[in-house]
Amino acid sequence: MPSLEAKRLEALYALAILDTPREERFDRITRTAVRLFRMPKSLLAFVDETRAWVKSDVGTAIDWVPRDSSFSELAIETDEPLVVPDVRKDPRFVRTPLSSGPTGSGRWPPTR
Repeated sequence: MPSLEAKRLEALYALAILDTPREERFDRITRTAVRLFRMPKSLLAFVDETRAWVKSDVGTAIDWVPRDSSFSELAIETDEPLVVPDVRKDPRFVRTPLSSGPTGSGRWPPTR
């Protein structure tokens, strides 16, 4: 594990935020992102070693996704924003649970 990744995970665990209930302060962020970027969906996830755990979302029914199937995996590998105009057409994401289905409305886990 790269040094930067180890430090990122250490900071994440120090927050003690994983698997905690949803909170209005995070919901405001996802609602603002939907309005600001005029997108139908937004989610805020924290990424540990194995999963991207969703703290807040708008327009999805997702609690978590495997890290290796998440958009977050690519996002944390760069200092630049990750912009994906259509996840259904992007080869990096075509098989992820989040982009499956005719409208990109895949669910993971299958039920909430």
